[in-house]
Amino acid sequence: MNNLSDFVKNIKEIKFLVIAVFIAVFLLSSGFIYYFEPFRLYEDYTITLITHLYNSLIIFTTAFLASSAVVFFKHHLSSKIEKSTEHENHIPISIIVPVYNVKEFLNECIESLISQTPSCEIILVNDASSDGSSDICDSFANNYTNIKVIHHPQNKGVSAARNTGLQYATLEYILFVDSDDFLLPNSIKNLRLDQKADIVFLPMVRFSNENLTPYRVLNPKDYDGLTDSESLAKILRSPSYNPQPGAKIVRKDFLLKHNILFMENTRGEDMYWTFDIFRYAKTVSIHPAPVYAYRMNPTSWTLNPANKISIINDLLGFLTANATEDNKEFYPQLAYQYAITLGHLGQMPDLIEHRNQIKPMAWLLEHAADPKTIATRIIYDLFGFNTTLKILGFYMKGK
Repeated sequence: MNNLSDFVKNIKEIKFLVIAVFIAVFLLSSGFIYYFEPFRLYEDYTITLITHLYNSLIIFTTAFLASSAVVFFKHHLSSKIEKSTEHENHIPISIIVPVYNVKEFLNECIESLISQTPSCEIILVNDASSDGSSDICDSFANNYTNIKVIHHPQNKGVSAARNTGLQYATLEYILFVDSDDFLLPNSIKNLRLDQKADIVFLPMVRFSNENLTPYRVLNPKDYDGLTDSESLAKILRSPSYNPQPGAKIVRKDFLLKHNILFMENTRGEDMYWTFDIFRYAKTVSIHPAPVYAYRMNPTSWTLNPANKISIINDLLGFLTANATEDNKEFYPQLAYQYAITLGHLGQMPDLIEHRNQIKPMAWLLEHAADPKTIATRIIYDLFGFNTTLKILGFYMKGK
């Protein structure tokens, strides 16, 4: 609604009050004229009444104009205060989008970003796409001044694309958005966050079959009264914690200070990056409302059975590198990743060497914190390694 219509609405709200005041003043003063002795000396009372009516109309007009002026300046001032407050609460965010052969979903993704607020910076990193995604990126950049496009001459992978985007980011906070996902309407505009936080955790929704469902949502009330370090420890143990980069906004200065980049040439980049930001973060914030919509894409690389061995190798490498004494605070998350690895191996019975490699790390299950990993530990304690592989493999195959 524009300012003029708001003003008219306010005028309408007071007009009945002004009219009522005018009638009351007229009747009272009319009675005063009749009963006051000097006025009764006039033979023609009608002339006096008409004169009084004229004076009353002048009073009414003056009162109406004065009331209108008060409403106008009140509305104008409140609009300015509202705009000022909105500006003060806004968090400047650089949104980094790695793009590789996602023509089917790319328009929806970018449109969800540009509809947020024009003060957001959108950085599209085209990772040598060959399906026309590159042209879509350039078209948007030609029409919107807050969009930058960086083209990789050859495909380097999602980690390298994110790292490139970080080099070009100029605003205070960083949000990574995958090019087949999207942001919910006005979700960035409505952020009300502690701008001192190194990490701002965001609720996600999962998008599948045109439906949106909550996905791993942290409840801010569960962390009331906790220090930042206590909150971080509790988040790591929470079944609602989401390791995906899109589930958090991170301060750019924080990332640069600790040289936190995505590990390239591995499919486990999210896990390594997550552990790094947890290791160095000092202040955190949890946003209550969903921001990010994660698309359940059946053509996703991670859901392709042909890539199962690569996924298992990455998980094994991650567990081997991080299951150390120095990472005790991460044991609950490592236990969760261990259970996932068992499920993948349960679908690949011929990978004997991989099974022998992961079996000695079963001690991680003793640090299970979320319900699914706790259930895995119980199954393992009751039935042993091989049966647990079969049960988890069957369970994950149906997911």
